[in-house]
Amino acid sequence: MKKILVLFFGLFLFSIATQAQTAADADHATETSKGEKMKALLGLSDEQTTKFREVVVERRAAIKAVKEDAALAADAKDAKLKAIDAAREAKFKAIFSAEQFEKWKAHNEQKKKD
Repeated sequence: MKKILVLFFGLFLFSIATQAQTAADADHATETSKGEKMKALLGLSDEQTTKFREVVVERRAAIKAVKEDAALAADAKDAKLKAIDAAREAKFKAIFSAEQFEKWKAHNEQKKKD
């Protein structure tokens, strides 16, 4: 009986670990596809694409931290989210050429409208 319980417990732990890996793989695939989309849209170099992905991942983590912070009031969360977006824009401005940055801004505005 103990062997059966140990076997079921082991299978349970294996299934949890597999689900966690699948979620992480899905996040990586999303970032990769976003990077490739922007590479094609803006004509980014490989180096720019890598830096773009890093900023996107960093922004996503910062947004998650703000949203999960129960101690922050709604207006404080909004202010922090706006600051995160401003920081992203500044980083993109440093990564992209002036023309690429303008294309990105136009694309971003269009996404907000849709």
